[in-house]
Amino acid sequence: TIKPTPSPTNELTDAPTPPPPTSGSYYAVCGSSTGICAGDELQASSSDLHEVRCCSDVLISGWEKRAGCDVWGESNIPACHTGKTWVEANDLCANVEGRLCTRAELFDDCTSNSGCKMNDHHIWSGTAVTASEPTTSAPAGSPTPKPTDSPTIKPTPSPTNELTSAPTVMPTPSPINKLTSAPTTEPIDSSSTLPLQIIGNGGSP
Repeated sequence: TIKPTPSPTNELTDAPTPPPPTSGSYYAVCGSSTGICAGDELQASSSDLHEVRCCSDVLISGWEKRAGCDVWGESNIPACHTGKTWVEANDLCANVEGRLCTRAELFDDCTSNSGCKMNDHHIWSGTAVTASEPTTSAPAGSPTPKPTDSPTIKPTPSPTNELTSAPTVMPTPSPINKLTSAPTTEPIDSSSTLPLQIIGNGGSP
């Protein structure tokens, strides 16, 4: 018989902090409010490539805390890192006891002017894009030269060339069927209409 281990304690320990997801979409925010991309952000896939700047909730030697920010920020960690996936960026910050800045912290310029000439570039944030928000990746360099096929629109049948009957015009009243007298073809001698002179017996009247 193997002696059992002591009964487990009934006291609950703190739940371990779950690691951040390594896939999905995250915000990449312009490196400075005075940069070329000022005010811009991307909803980028974690496999996209962007620049790395880190934040820390506690003081780290050499890191700077900007006015209006509650965190310290740095770009040289200890080198400049550009063109990294989100997972790579997250690991780089964790390796120097920092973290990726939140979307709000980047908009607040908490890492602006922290080096590496990244003010004009999009910086990875640790803020994930929620499922209700569409993901917008960085635009491709050049548009696809080959256009998509034009949709085929089925034409409507050709109209018939056969003419329809002309509309019926209201007819005139029916002609009178009663025949009139035929006209006289010979002229009438007007002299025949004069009264005859009666000649009496025995001479002139």
